[in-house]
Amino acid sequence: MGIPAKGQIDCVHILNDQALAGLGNKAKIGAIRDHINQLSANTSETVSQKFGSLVDREWDGIDFAIPLQKPWEPPTQQSGSFITLGHSIENYFFHVAGVEAYLRMFFADKLSGAFFQALEQRFHHFIALAISYSFEMQRIAAITRSDGVINHMHVEWANEKYHVLEPLKHDLLQRGIAVPQSYLDDVNANIDLYLQSHHQAEPGRWICHGHLGQQAIWSCIANLVREHGVDPATVTAIERGTHNNKFKHSADCLCREAIDTRIPLDEALTWLSA
Repeated sequence: MGIPAKGQIDCVHILNDQALAGLGNKAKIGAIRDHINQLSANTSETVSQKFGSLVDREWDGIDFAIPLQKPWEPPTQQSGSFITLGHSIENYFFHVAGVEAYLRMFFADKLSGAFFQALEQRFHHFIALAISYSFEMQRIAAITRSDGVINHMHVEWANEKYHVLEPLKHDLLQRGIAVPQSYLDDVNANIDLYLQSHHQAEPGRWICHGHLGQQAIWSCIANLVREHGVDPATVTAIERGTHNNKFKHSADCLCREAIDTRIPLDEALTWLSA
C-alpha cells in the first residue's frame, strides 16, 4: 500500500490473514473493499482501479415467502464491483435454450419432438419446484447438507404441475437432516402458490438457490425424459453426467441472449480487459 510495485504479480485467489480469518469468500471481498475505502484518497483511488470483483448476490433482500412479498429487482452495479443478477453464477444458465441445445447435441437419438415440446412448455414448472425446494431447504437450515440429494425419482408430474414425493423426505432424513413432518406439504403448497402468480421462468430463475436449484431443475428434466420412455441409463446420464458440456452449451446460449439477461457479465469483462 503506497509502495511502488516491483514487477507484476497476478493473484488468482484470495489471500488470507488474521483480519480475514473465518470469513466466507464474499465477506472477504467486502472486507477488502472496506479497507481500500479507508486508505488515503490517492492510494484508495489507485488500488480501486486495480481491485475488481464479481460476487454472488445470494439471497440479498429476499424474504423467503411465496408468493413473493415484494418485486424482485436486479442489484445496483458499480464499476469494478459487480454482483450477479441472480442468486449465483449458475442462475444465468437456468434457461430452456441452453438445456435444449445440450440435449440435442448429446441425446438427439434418444429424445423425440414431443419431448422437446414438453420441455419448453414445462420449463417454468421446473423453476417453480426449484424455488420452493430452495426456500424450504433454507428455512430448515439444510442448504449444505442437502447438496446432491434430489433426483428424478423424488419428483412427479401430476395435475399439471411438478411436486415432490415421499422418497425425497426419506433421503433427506438419511442425511441426518431434521425434516419437519409437514415438509412435503410445505414444498408442494409453495409450488402451487408460485404458479398462481408466475407463468414463466422469470423471476424464479434468478431467485432459486444456484446449486440446489440446478439440481432440482435437472431432476425435473430427467423425470420428463423418463416419462417419455427413455431407458434408465440415459435418464441418469442426462441428470447427473457431463457437467462441463452442460456448462459450455449454457454459456454459448447465454452469449446469444439479450444483454439484459446477463448483466453485469459484459461490463465485468469490459472492465477486466480495459
